[in-house]
Amino acid sequence: MTKKVTIKAKPTTKQPARSADEWVSAGAAAPAPHAPESAPAKAEKEPTTRYTIDIPKELHKKMKAKCAAEGWKMNEEVVKLLRAKFDTED
Repeated sequence: MTKKVTIKAKPTTKQPARSADEWVSAGAAAPAPHAPESAPAKAEKEPTTRYTIDIPKELHKKMKAKCAAEGWKMNEEVVKLLRAKFDTED
């Protein structure tokens, strides 16, 4: 019993090498491949940054339960609290 294996020529089309900055810029400009072209554009969101905090487990459980019961997102509630404290005009 013999098995035939066909080896094809290696593809010759190569993407030009790009710097990391070029790669990131090109990715931001290109539409998402899975997004349908007819989909409406989403509203512009305010840029964000990630911030990690440690809170007591009981407080986390209470907050999570309250947010789940009310249909709120925990992140949105934390942002509301921070805005109430720090988004004041002094």
